[in-house]
Amino acid sequence: MLTFVSALLVVLGTIYGLAFSALLSLAQGPAAGVGTGTALAQLALVALLVVGGLRQLNGDRRFLLAACGLQLALSLYWVTVLADLSSRTVGDVLGFVPVLYVVLAVTAAGLTFLPDARAWGRRAAPPAPAGEQPPAGAPRPGV
Repeated sequence: MLTFVSALLVVLGTIYGLAFSALLSLAQGPAAGVGTGTALAQLALVALLVVGGLRQLNGDRRFLLAACGLQLALSLYWVTVLADLSSRTVGDVLGFVPVLYVVLAVTAAGLTFLPDARAWGRRAAPPAPAGEQPPAGAPRPGV
């Protein structure tokens, strides 16, 4: 669930960042603001968060861990960018947003290592393909 909330917050942050960049580029020139590469990286993060969340529901946490790693990297990027910007214009309140993203990423990744989450992930494993025999001692359907 945290990955879907993170994805929504990243989308909103990307839209806000692009809008702020448009205003900033009017005041300081076209080179100011969020670049296209940063916006595309954030949209890739959104896709990875959604896929990771869905895969975690099926018991595979690899995509979720990759998404959390990318979210941490982008958060560190934004800490450096906003530290420079907030010292001149906005104030210290803006530094809260990357910290929130770090907390969400660490919490979402950390929860996948809990014993209950791992046991639930093993139960969510997909069934064996048709025609394969179940392991010895497993109950057979319809018997």
